[in-house]
Amino acid sequence: VRMELLIFPVVEHWKRPLTNAEWEHIDRDSIHLEKQMEQMKKMSALLRKKDPRLFPEIAPLFNKMFDHNRELRNNWAEFKKLWTNYKKEWELFQLRKKQALKNRQKSIKSKKDTTVTNNSAENIEPPESPPMFSREHWHALRVSTKALEVEILRQCQHFRGGRINKQENSNGETHPGVKFLVEELRKIYLKTHGFELIERVKLVQKRNDQLMQELQPYFPEPIISEEIKLQTKPASKNRETYAFR
Repeated sequence: VRMELLIFPVVEHWKRPLTNAEWEHIDRDSIHLEKQMEQMKKMSALLRKKDPRLFPEIAPLFNKMFDHNRELRNNWAEFKKLWTNYKKEWELFQLRKKQALKNRQKSIKSKKDTTVTNNSAENIEPPESPPMFSREHWHALRVSTKALEVEILRQCQHFRGGRINKQENSNGETHPGVKFLVEELRKIYLKTHGFELIERVKLVQKRNDQLMQELQPYFPEPIISEEIKLQTKPASKNRETYAFR
């Protein structure tokens, strides 16, 4: 849940529309969210039936995940609807504009009064663009739903053929939720490298470092290993060369 506080950096300007690749990725994600909701609802019903004493303890996790899941799917459905309609309106606007220009050219050729045709062309207003997609909000909620799912599955292992081990750290095993968060923090570490001069990214890096420090005692190896550091070295050299020039 702490990952909700970590804003995923979008280096591009916030007004930049979604690329086709981003659109397709989020569309696939929304389908996965539907499947996740169906799976978790079945698990919630099974837990209530099989272990009614444990259910009140895990119910808040289910509820929070359901809320985030619904918000994600509703936001995407609304966004798709608005932009699909906008695309149709824009195509209609282009057709009207084109037709008005043709009418004006005909009026000029026939030496008729072009005042009316000029006014009609100028009065055609383009459709208003809908709000841009909030990449940061989507990512924060998406990471949260994944983390909550990992924890729910862990706590429900005892009736899913597994056993909960409450001493993960003492016997060398790492909590699945910690593993998940570490991987997310590593991704952000690599994604933000090279953008230290941007204030917004510096804030993300600071939060990322704080979360890594908190998780390190529960992870058996350095979260930022030498291998991960090596992946950032070429970029560092490039920046130094650029600065020198």
